[in-house]
Amino acid sequence: MNGEMFMQSISGEQTLRAPGLVQTALLTIRYRSPVAGRGRALIPHLILLAAPILLSAVTLWQDPGVSGLEILQTMASSYYMQFAVGVVMLGIGLGGFPVEDSYGTMVFLLTKPCSRIGILLGRILSACVTGAGLVILSLTATGLLLKAPVANIVKLWPGLATAAVIYGTLFTVLPLATKRTTVIGLIYLFIWEGIVSFVPGAVNSLTVSVYLRSLMPPPASVSGAPDFLALFSNTSHSVAYLRLGIWWVFIFAAGIMLFRSRQYSITESRSDAEA
Repeated sequence: MNGEMFMQSISGEQTLRAPGLVQTALLTIRYRSPVAGRGRALIPHLILLAAPILLSAVTLWQDPGVSGLEILQTMASSYYMQFAVGVVMLGIGLGGFPVEDSYGTMVFLLTKPCSRIGILLGRILSACVTGAGLVILSLTATGLLLKAPVANIVKLWPGLATAAVIYGTLFTVLPLATKRTTVIGLIYLFIWEGIVSFVPGAVNSLTVSVYLRSLMPPPASVSGAPDFLALFSNTSHSVAYLRLGIWWVFIFAAGIMLFRSRQYSITESRSDAEA
């Protein structure tokens, strides 16, 4: 749905007063898909989510007696939390404000007295719900295929959902600060979160990965010795959630400032939409 149709919908539902914060967020979620306009660009991200399912099928075929729960926990802590969630949320984030700008939705919305905070909140919620749903669906399918107990599969959901919220918020806000979202996002994921989070000392406390890994059960290696990831995931759940909450507030506050300072041109947006 383009920007003009979006504003006609708002006008039809709100004729007497401007939409409030919550209503603006809900309308933003309702009329713009977080993956709209991405098309084939999202195929690699979907492959990332399908890969562990296929890998589990091959593993069971080669060794039917393997411990499905141990494999699932290892995948959740390493593959999903350390790699897949961030990359998938980066792809969804690129379908947010960049697509809104090209379709003209944002310009038409901002011609009305709608709260920018509500618009930002709507984009973040939309991205996070979509990303968390896809990741949890992939993990659940993998766990069921590995014949892991359902109760243990469900215990992994909160950690993955939290990761989707943190990365979803970050990569929804990032396009407001730079047009090089893909490059900067990948550098952040693979260099900062992928390497710095394993550096001993206080520096890894500046990453989110070290706290996200703490929300997952520590995987065990084949020999029974502690897994490498577990050595850097010894923070308690309460401290991890507190630190991640602070990170989320900081990112959201930065997004508000960036969005408020951003200027939009109706002429430029219409020409982009027509192109």
